[in-house]
Amino acid sequence: MTIYDVIIIGGGVAGLSAALTLKTPNNNILLLEKQHYPRHKVCGEYISNEVLPLLDYFEIDVFEKGAVAISRMGISLKSGKAIQNVDLPLGGFGISRYSLDLAMYEKAVAKGVHFEFDTVTAVSFENNLFSVNSGTKTFTSKLVIGAQGKRSNLDKHFNRDFITQKTEWIGIKAHYTAKNYDPSLVSLHHFEGGYAGLSMVEGNKVNCCYLCSTNNFTASGSIANFQEKVAAQNPYLDSFFKSAEMVFDKPISIAQISFAPKDLVYNKILFCGDAAGLIHPLCGNGIAMGLHGGYLLGNLCLYYLNGSIDSQEALANTYTQLWKKTFSKRLQEGRRLQNLLLNKNINSVLLESFKTFPTLLQKVIKRTHGKPIFIT
Repeated sequence: MTIYDVIIIGGGVAGLSAALTLKTPNNNILLLEKQHYPRHKVCGEYISNEVLPLLDYFEIDVFEKGAVAISRMGISLKSGKAIQNVDLPLGGFGISRYSLDLAMYEKAVAKGVHFEFDTVTAVSFENNLFSVNSGTKTFTSKLVIGAQGKRSNLDKHFNRDFITQKTEWIGIKAHYTAKNYDPSLVSLHHFEGGYAGLSMVEGNKVNCCYLCSTNNFTASGSIANFQEKVAAQNPYLDSFFKSAEMVFDKPISIAQISFAPKDLVYNKILFCGDAAGLIHPLCGNGIAMGLHGGYLLGNLCLYYLNGSIDSQEALANTYTQLWKKTFSKRLQEGRRLQNLLLNKNINSVLLESFKTFPTLLQKVIKRTHGKPIFIT
């Protein structure tokens, strides 16, 4: 029977980052992912430049994959009031999850990470080993990392608190071809009960990803009706939807998105990426957090495997402290910013403040982003 050093559940950016960090000649790493690569995901696809040193460490050049450099940010309200051309403090880039996840997967395979494409149904811990069950097999390991994404049936299996809480958010995404879209700009546009982000990715495609309340969406009856009757009330989005041509056969979506705080450890399973905590999409930093979080956790697991951390309890405590130190303030600022921008009585005042004092918006961006990742 093969006993893996670490089994990673979920092959998004966090799980792949952990796998690339963990895979050494001495470590046997298994990543379990339910879907084959490549595929599209509901995601804003703007990434802060803070992760470029980490991607370089992984030997992944996103610009060779067609990533688009982004240096400015714009915001508009439902009324059409807007600010444009605010310089991003660090800058960033746009690349689809279709391309980024595939590049990371191919690099992980080349390093020797073992992949199984199946759905995990249960995880148990006994006699100092984990048993991970899929639909057809059972795998055994010393450690398990949960990187299963925003929500999963596994979260119900683990009886995690957030999974039982009512949530009102749904995310919808598609790629478009659009004339005269400024590739250096990431923009955020509000509408009744939500907001949409626009930014360019490889292949001269514009990613449009929006978050909206379930009630508003359900009342519209369909994605097309929602875009026409609700989202397009914002003049910027109205112009975009009328002039752009969708590349996808149809938009993709994900429901019941939760921004509630999540436990980082359950029955010795260590969570990372969106499974550990989801930042509001308007902050544009979810992918960077996933990449960084997977790297942090992967390194701590290496310390445990080589004996520098002497127990799973110490590993869990160290990880919890480091994760909170690194990400908690960003998540808090994200929740605060979303509440302000979706408040009808406050958002126009806040936007006018941003227009008058552009450095104020830059400070807000800094508080929801990190510094360039230092690779040891």
